[in-house]
Amino acid sequence: MNQGVFEIAYDESFTLKITEYGRSVLFEDGTIQLTIPTDKPIKEKGAKKASKKKLSPDEELFEVLREVRRDIAVKEKVPAYIIFHDATLKEMASEKPTNQLDMLAVQGISVIKYDKYGKTFINAIEEFNQSKLNTVEATHELYKKGLTVDEICFTRELKQETIFSHLCKLYFDGEKVDIQQFITQAEQAAVIKAHKKIQDFKSLKPYFDFLDSKLPYYKIRVGLTLLAKKAK
Repeated sequence: MNQGVFEIAYDESFTLKITEYGRSVLFEDGTIQLTIPTDKPIKEKGAKKASKKKLSPDEELFEVLREVRRDIAVKEKVPAYIIFHDATLKEMASEKPTNQLDMLAVQGISVIKYDKYGKTFINAIEEFNQSKLNTVEATHELYKKGLTVDEICFTRELKQETIFSHLCKLYFDGEKVDIQQFITQAEQAAVIKAHKKIQDFKSLKPYFDFLDSKLPYYKIRVGLTLLAKKAK
């Protein structure tokens, strides 16, 4: 019908009738153009997978600790949250405690829970730290080449907070890394004032809350590292 071979006779109960052009095609030498149908490929569900986001070291360790927690939960036949809540594991992944004192400083870990699970999680953290020792050195090499923090983040595909943690560790361990440039005197004074109240070098969140979220975590880390190095 689209090419005029047939037409609808609206005055004859909508019957389909052949046109003059249609007669020429059927009985004479008239031609029409036909298209060849093609099968569209059927896309399988889930064929297009979203690219996986690269995890930061803290996020990687969090997943490791979740696996440890799951194994314990399965063995003891209890829900995973009975062992430790996610918030506790996240703080553990951020602070990376490797002794009893530091572990007990993590919110949600009591002496009873430390006695029951502490060493298992410390072992997991130490194994993870051992596997990641070279990542700090990789940051150091780029820093020595003169790359900025943002450039190191881009090159290594890591978060800014992770790079600052590397630089602070290098500074504290005695490497020639200038972290003073990342914090003003006023900001450092604010960290010192907060430390007099909090008395802790490990957990960053209490400082973040104490300072009313006015200083980002990386500046708090830098300020505490400078203070800890001075007190060392």
